[in-house]
Amino acid sequence: IIEVARQRYPDNLSILKDEASINNWKKDYFKAIESGKQLIASPDADEQCYQILGSAYRADSKYVEAEKVYSQAVAKYPENSLLYAELGDALNQNKKAPQARDAWEKGIEVGPSISSNYYFLTKFYAEHGNPLWSVLYGEMFINFESFSGRTSEIRTVVTDQYTALFATPSVLQNYVDGGQPFEKAVVLTANTIINV
Repeated sequence: IIEVARQRYPDNLSILKDEASINNWKKDYFKAIESGKQLIASPDADEQCYQILGSAYRADSKYVEAEKVYSQAVAKYPENSLLYAELGDALNQNKKAPQARDAWEKGIEVGPSISSNYYFLTKFYAEHGNPLWSVLYGEMFINFESFSGRTSEIRTVVTDQYTALFATPSVLQNYVDGGQPFEKAVVLTANTIINV
């Protein structure tokens, strides 16, 4: 049916989006990517067009291409927080962890109520040995997205990171001695609660 619709209305962006999405769901990434390329070539391309193509590239493990698409997308739509989340994921898959972190943090700056950036940053900081920031972002994520499959995953991460944070007094002391003012304030507040 979608092929017939595409033949009748070759310039219809909605039909092309459906075709690309269906091919992505069917794991026919070649067709999904071809349709996605047509989508972003359209003068009427919107954020979703870039997300569809980027998603197809990511699903096909073509992270370099995904990074390029998302970079174009955030340049064109700099206020779309979800695009930053997806760009960050592509960057992270391309072994560009600092740039990924920056993209997720920018995503929070432009759209603080979008949970995906908090999700990725929680995992990022857990993987990079920073339990304080992992806990902070994880708690925010759970507040925004309380009942999803990702919530269970992040609750486990947060629990593990709390354990790491309070494992020995030296972990907290490192934030006091060498941390940013905000980190010091959080840790000193936590210390007053612990010592009550």
